[in-house]
Amino acid sequence: MLATMTSKNALLFALFLFIAAGVLFPNPYGNNPDIVGDESYFLSTALFSIEKMTLPGWEFTPSGAYYGGPQTYIDTLVLVPILGAVLAASDFSVMTAKIWVALNTGELLHIFRLVNGMAALGMILFFFFYFKKRDIPRPLALTLILFLFLLLSNVLVIEFLHTAKMWVFYILFVAAASALFIVQEYYLSGAAAKEKSPPRGLSERSEFRSGGDFSFAASEPFISKDRYVVLLVWIGVLTFFQSWVGVFSIALLTMYALFLRHFHLRDIYNHFLKYWWLIGLFALTQIGFIWRLFSIREILEEITANTNLLKPISFAFNSHPLVVFYPIALLIMAAVVYRNRDLLVGSRRNMRLAIAAIHPLLVYLIFHVGIGFDIGPRYAIFLTMACALSIAMIFGEFGTRPLIAGVGISAILFGIINTHAIGLYWRPSSEVDLQNIIVEKYNSPKNVFIIDHSAKRLTLPINYESLPLQGETKLAMGRFQFLLANREHLSKDPEFKPIAVTAYTKYEEDSYIKRFENTHSVWMIRRSCENRCTAVEIESGICFELHLEACVVSPQDTNALPEFLSSKQLGNSYIVRKIN
Repeated sequence: MLATMTSKNALLFALFLFIAAGVLFPNPYGNNPDIVGDESYFLSTALFSIEKMTLPGWEFTPSGAYYGGPQTYIDTLVLVPILGAVLAASDFSVMTAKIWVALNTGELLHIFRLVNGMAALGMILFFFFYFKKRDIPRPLALTLILFLFLLLSNVLVIEFLHTAKMWVFYILFVAAASALFIVQEYYLSGAAAKEKSPPRGLSERSEFRSGGDFSFAASEPFISKDRYVVLLVWIGVLTFFQSWVGVFSIALLTMYALFLRHFHLRDIYNHFLKYWWLIGLFALTQIGFIWRLFSIREILEEITANTNLLKPISFAFNSHPLVVFYPIALLIMAAVVYRNRDLLVGSRRNMRLAIAAIHPLLVYLIFHVGIGFDIGPRYAIFLTMACALSIAMIFGEFGTRPLIAGVGISAILFGIINTHAIGLYWRPSSEVDLQNIIVEKYNSPKNVFIIDHSAKRLTLPINYESLPLQGETKLAMGRFQFLLANREHLSKDPEFKPIAVTAYTKYEEDSYIKRFENTHSVWMIRRSCENRCTAVEIESGICFELHLEACVVSPQDTNALPEFLSSKQLGNSYIVRKIN
């Protein structure tokens, strides 16, 4: 097959496999559903929906998803055949299947990570074949490739693509709308027609001067106006129910399309007038997520109350150094225009360059100044994606050579990041390593492992003996309530034999120690690195350490490029010490 491919197609195929290897990965966390925050909401919602025979989000479980409606529906649809297979493998015993699900939530959650990854790969593959089939001009293709590599060289995007979080679909929706906007504007500006029939004497050096310099009398669009309106409207609807505030990103792109006369406001109005019932019906399927937005409004107000205006900018540059292309592009554009103001002849080019120049600023004002998102580096995703769009648009105005240079630099950074991601995500995490050590060396019912509050996200296997010993916090969780109520169905000779409990408070910790110190070997598992093992303790076998590189920040929480590249393993740091 590869022998018959052209060198270009073979290169693109290899690139796609490289991306796929980074995005689709074996479960590094094992059966640990709580290691990456906010992932388990989607699994809980999907499971409750299937069990109660309701639409996702309509079962208002405390552990349900607060956002990500479209994603939750997809996850639920994927989960149905998987649970069917589990049921069949359980000899169609519903109870046996439920027990398996309750004991393997971490494994099921990883399937949702793969769903998000496959959605990203599917979108890349679709746009590649679609644009290839339409035979888009080379400058436009380079602009889109630059936009893609700017996204894939963003450590935030790479990290999100490895999770089951709602951010993945936000990224995909915004990326799709941005790509459509770039392509539609290229064709409507007349650049596509001009590329196919360039005027005499046109040279590569004059591309910036002449390319796309057309009046508002539109040329042939890439896609029909009606289809374009439909796509933008529904991308906006999906984005709203996926990430409520994220819809502002789509609103900005729609506003730009209106200014450049891709369509008119009445076109959007006519679509709503014709299909209001369909949009309303879809909104009804998302009513659970709307209710949850109302229920957590006070939390949102609290986390956005005190805005540090410099944090988002710092987070953006730390997570994506190529954001620096944006101010550089602005300076170059200003210098070129200053030397020859005739370059801006034509109102369309003026508006296009103005949009590219102010887009990141508008995003910054909306999401960070207005709403107040500065609480974590991950929220720099809004600003970094905005910069990627503006950089691609501005470089597209400069001509082929800057585009090729931008593609090359961003491809190098992407290659470095994705290569590291492959090594990182294909290696078992420290949580899996810890469980393996316990099974290999301490797999006895006489051993008790107490997980303290600092390491509460760690989930060691629960067996017949340890289940009733769990504290109130643990037993308040749905899966543990179910297991306790059906304890008789658990094996009395499990593979994981030690007793494992989680102490969420100092009182619980002291209670567990007092209960087991005279009858069992008691081990304390802490994430804190303040009291490390001494050489004597290590030599005598009463203390061991794992992944101390994560003492400050665990790799799955790193959102800065230096921290990401310096991480050698996923998971938290752990110090395990025998205390009696």
